[in-house]
Amino acid sequence: MELELTDNQAFDDYAARFGWVYDNGGRYRGLDWDMYASNAHRWGMLPDGTVHNTVMVMRRGRTTVAAVHFAGREPTEIWSGDVRTSGDFDRLMKIIAEYMVAQDTES
Repeated sequence: MELELTDNQAFDDYAARFGWVYDNGGRYRGLDWDMYASNAHRWGMLPDGTVHNTVMVMRRGRTTVAAVHFAGREPTEIWSGDVRTSGDFDRLMKIIAEYMVAQDTES
């Protein structure tokens, strides 16, 4: 049974099941977004202790979501669209996982 994720708390709770936690907001494409981070999706530690590569799940409004890879400050959009249900979120997790595997093979 799919869960409805158009409510902020429902989205937060479901994302947390996969290790994604709310990490403040930020700007992307000139718009404000809620951002979610996962330690499993950060790599490339720099000498100053900052992380060079991060994949963020970003949410705007009730359903608009984007997954973006930041290398330094340069964004590469992995996927964007609507996430209304847990099934939609599960499909997004699969897309991010496939992207991460591709990044591993390129390294």
